Amino acid sequence: MAMYNQAFDLYHGIYRALHILKRFQNNEVLELDRFRIWDFYLLFPYKTYEIRLSREHKEIASFRKIYIKKEANPYDSVYDGRKLLERLRPYQIGALSCLASYGIINADKLLNNLIEITDRSKLIALTQNLANLPNEENNVLSWLCTFFRTFPLNGNTGLKSRTNLLISKYDGI
Repeated sequence: MAMYNQAFDLYHGIYRALHILKRFQNNEVLELDRFRIWDFYLLFPYKTYEIRLSREHKEIASFRKIYIKKEANPYDSVYDGRKLLERLRPYQIGALSCLASYGIINADKLLNNLIEITDRSKLIALTQNLANLPNEENNVLSWLCTFFRTFPLNGNTGLKSRTNLLISKYDGI
């Protein structure tokens, strides 16, 4: 008998995607990999403590310590984040494809691994009826959007490398 896990629920994926998208600024384009990493941490907030931060990122670490709990939910243990993120991929892409089919995000950009809102009024209409994120998930998303929105994605010091969730050694800098 299998237990329900919101990580593998397409509708919950759409719910998470909408919450991430409503944080987008006007005309902002986000890389698909960055979105996928944010979605992973939205599901597993305690895993943010595995993001390698340097000494110059003291402020980022201090806010994480204040707003995000370090202990894991015993029912949501993750042993290999990279494998789990890859398992999440079809659900994440499915959720984004659904939103593209409704004209909320740009389908052509999505095919090029980019996410851009095309109809903010549809997004706002949908998100007004959504339940609010629980406090910890809201804190994680705020933390990610504040500190990792413009953080480099690729390279030795990029988000992919620091999280070790996606292979980064073959990326261009």
